[in-house]
Amino acid sequence: MDYFKRIIDFFTAGEFSEAGKQVFFRWLAEEEHSGEKDRMLKELWNHTGHKADAKTRDSWRTFRREAGLQEKVPGIRRVRVWQTAAAVLLLVSLTTIYTTYRAKRDVSSAGLLEQYVPVAVTERVVLPDGSEVHLNSGSLLLYPEEFTGKSRSVYLSGEANFKVRPDKKRPFVVKSNDFQVTVLGTEFDLLAYPGDSLVRVTLLSGIVEATYNNLDKHTVLLPNQQLVYNKRSGSSHINHPDIESVTAWQRGEIVFKGTTLSEIITVLKRKYPYQFVYHEERFGNDTYTFRFKEDASIEEVMEIITQVVGYIRYNIADDTCFIEARTQ
Repeated sequence: MDYFKRIIDFFTAGEFSEAGKQVFFRWLAEEEHSGEKDRMLKELWNHTGHKADAKTRDSWRTFRREAGLQEKVPGIRRVRVWQTAAAVLLLVSLTTIYTTYRAKRDVSSAGLLEQYVPVAVTERVVLPDGSEVHLNSGSLLLYPEEFTGKSRSVYLSGEANFKVRPDKKRPFVVKSNDFQVTVLGTEFDLLAYPGDSLVRVTLLSGIVEATYNNLDKHTVLLPNQQLVYNKRSGSSHINHPDIESVTAWQRGEIVFKGTTLSEIITVLKRKYPYQFVYHEERFGNDTYTFRFKEDASIEEVMEIITQVVGYIRYNIADDTCFIEARTQ
């Protein structure tokens, strides 16, 4: 068994006392032996972050829960700094966020605030500097009670629209996985869910610099440009997307363009409070384009998708949507 996977499995097996867990989390956040920890966390991410099996993903969820972040509790709550460090390691960039936290430039000792948005809703947050954030469903935002360092850093897992208050002396930095966006004052949309292979940042106004691929690559974006980064392959490219489609989620709409059925269901799981039961391996690789209005019910959405795809059928029972694919 992979050494680093064994560390996770051992920790999440419940063999640590509460005091032991606290010691472990504190150790992750301390500066001593930081180089060894950086290397361990980077290799841990490389081994498990992109190709985790079901057991490992369960371990991540358990580790996340043990770190003090509940998966389905909406709203803001105070998080102790050492808990946040450990939680962010698992939710966002294991290496990048940890390094930033350890440097203590961006986070005050007073702690961080957590904003978690459950399925089927979106929420707006005003940050301490007056910047506005609109969070999509299933997203998590971590930010300090007060920006006291040389930069204004926040951590995102999911999707959000940022309207950043200008401050030439303190750049605004959004971190997610091995991807970060640095701005002085602008509006942009960042799509960075942990389970997705692609990260997308779309600039609506101003100018931003995206840093990614273990922070080795840098791209400056201009308005109406979109950077697409593949976390698995490390490749990236620039798009000129339809901005109305990019921001559709903020109006409650659902837009798919050139999207596979598997990717469509992934989005629907964030949009609707239903469990989806299906066999992904039976889906083809065809792509589809749909646009659904704000108040479209799950039945309306599935009915249209079923008709267009042709080889699937669905059934909704209570809070579960069963999708069956016929052999193609």
